Amino acid sequence: MENIEDARLLSDIKNGCQKAFGTLYSRYERFLRAKITYLFGDNIEAEEVVQDLFVDFWEKRERINVHTDCRGYLMRAAINRANNKLSKRKTDYHREQKYSREAPPFDDPSAHKDSLSSEVVIAMDKYLPAADSNIMKQVYLEGRKQQEVADELNISLPTLRGVIVRSGKALRKIFKK
Repeated sequence: MENIEDARLLSDIKNGCQKAFGTLYSRYERFLRAKITYLFGDNIEAEEVVQDLFVDFWEKRERINVHTDCRGYLMRAAINRANNKLSKRKTDYHREQKYSREAPPFDDPSAHKDSLSSEVVIAMDKYLPAADSNIMKQVYLEGRKQQEVADELNISLPTLRGVIVRSGKALRKIFKK
């Protein structure tokens, strides 16, 4: 089957002949990979482009119409795929550069945790009733479960949550000023 003309191969491929497809693949894969490797400078990416090309070729075999020679068709398709991949890489790079310039510098919240925590604790002690301040400290600073704190203080969970909501609103007002 090696000597079958490309037109015959394409006809057989359209009819689902895997052997004809294998012949076409073995006939042009190395040539295409060499040309695309030249464009990319990377054999792995070139191999990926060529593999994707042949997979798509097989999946769309019934709709493919080759009006020139098969080698030229596959070469043009491979170059187009390579150019698309390079263009996408360039676009991604420019977007990354743009967003990294426009984005505010990364601010690690854990770096300010101690100073923020001390400000919040001072505000809780100063502006909230002692019981409310105690609940907020236990739940948010100590990380205890709400049910656990409610049980310890002999209050219902909805009451505890009401204190948390009311205290949170009061603290947000304070820090907005």
